[in-house]
Amino acid sequence: MICDIAIPIWNKKELTEQCVNSILANTDFPYRIILVDNASSEPAKSYLESVAGQYPDKVKLIANKENLGNTGAGVQGMKYSDADYVCILDNDTIVCKGWLEEMVRIAEMSPNIGIVNPNSNSFGLNRKPGESLEDFASSLMRENSGKYVEIGAAVGFCYLVKRKVMNEAGYWDEGFSPGYYEDTEYAMRIKKYGYKSVIASGAYVYHDEHSSFKSKEKKRQFEGIFGRSRERYYASYGRHKRILYVISRSLSDVKAFNEKIYAEADKCNFVDVIVKRRYGGIDLIRHGNVRKIVYGDAFFRLKVWLKVLTKKKRYDAVFYNI
Repeated sequence: MICDIAIPIWNKKELTEQCVNSILANTDFPYRIILVDNASSEPAKSYLESVAGQYPDKVKLIANKENLGNTGAGVQGMKYSDADYVCILDNDTIVCKGWLEEMVRIAEMSPNIGIVNPNSNSFGLNRKPGESLEDFASSLMRENSGKYVEIGAAVGFCYLVKRKVMNEAGYWDEGFSPGYYEDTEYAMRIKKYGYKSVIASGAYVYHDEHSSFKSKEKKRQFEGIFGRSRERYYASYGRHKRILYVISRSLSDVKAFNEKIYAEADKCNFVDVIVKRRYGGIDLIRHGNVRKIVYGDAFFRLKVWLKVLTKKKRYDAVFYNI
């Protein structure tokens, strides 16, 4: 087996070099790098030509004459590849030792796994102050190799897709160009073919999120692009909801409840389950879109409503005494 790593690039020479160097240093699984250059200027342009010349058997450069956006460049990488796997990787990432081997290992664990994300700070998993990225990632791999968690939809910063999935479902929808929500839409689309998205719990990739949108002007551009893509996605799949279930007594049928919350999570909704401590041992499904919160019995109802009223992103629905 082999994996093609497709990296959409527009300038950001330092970030791209850091990303490529991390791949060269930390990847033992057979791979090729496809650098998809969206008409970068100097010094990024020269760097990309240089690294492609330095590693002719390992690195392929696609030099676009115009900026096709992240979505368009990602699709180019998917179409160019003939490998067993394609990993679309943002150039503002740093991959850690064993990342790709672990992601492929997880993908091979089930024919129903279609897309794999690594663990990441993008999912709220951060190292301790003073801890090196290498030590943190190594510890994570030791503790979680071979484990995965299902998620409602994969996130495009590091997006491993099986060739079989692309053969059946096609590629990212270029209607989302220049970017955003193409990754979510694709993850939702492949569900129709019986595939799901998961996080490889032992693999770790650091993501310098929104590194291209740090100035005020760039942030405004981001908000406009993101908003347009979001509305396009909502038109097809609807808005993702935030749902709260409150359990203040013993569940009569845990299996049926798990099926209910899984059905919500599978639609990419976010589900919180608040449980009274005496019932906190309830074994809920393990899913990236489901979170269990345990409160003590004292002032339980008050704590619940404070949570509801003070939550930054409000719940769309609350079900009490399930």
